[in-house]
Amino acid sequence: MIKHLIPLTLIAVLAGCAGVQQSTERRTITHHGGMSIQKPAPVSMSSRNVESVVAPDSVRGTQLGIVYFDFDEYVVKPQYVPVLESVTRMLKDKPGMKVTLEGHTDAAGSTEYNLALGQRRAEAVRQGLARYGVSQAQAEAISFGEEKPALPGRNDEVDARNRRAEIWTTP
Repeated sequence: MIKHLIPLTLIAVLAGCAGVQQSTERRTITHHGGMSIQKPAPVSMSSRNVESVVAPDSVRGTQLGIVYFDFDEYVVKPQYVPVLESVTRMLKDKPGMKVTLEGHTDAAGSTEYNLALGQRRAEAVRQGLARYGVSQAQAEAISFGEEKPALPGRNDEVDARNRRAEIWTTP
């Protein structure tokens, strides 16, 4: 019995390690402005590739605002214009300041789809800021997809709070 248990245990351990290895092979470490960030492989959606850059929590500064989105949408609604205007004023007053725009989704859809949708949401906020005169160099758009929910669980209210783009100062 023990004779068979040892090889089976070894196979299970190796299989577990193979799964971990496969996951880490997708990621590479890059350097951006002196900080290390993890960059998942490009996500393919239709014929368009969307790259998602996942920033560690340590690169967050101060949250300047949140823009919420409807289900499966990435259009900034008129009610969030004051948020964009406020951030624009701050960035114009401090031309050296930069912001990170984090796109988030609810848990509906595949990981790949949610990463792409989160990126589109962050880019929509970036384009909104650009319309008010913010330099593209001052705003970086990244996607977390469904990986960092604002609230845990699944229901209409929770999902609505998770469909967002957060605006953070970059330290």
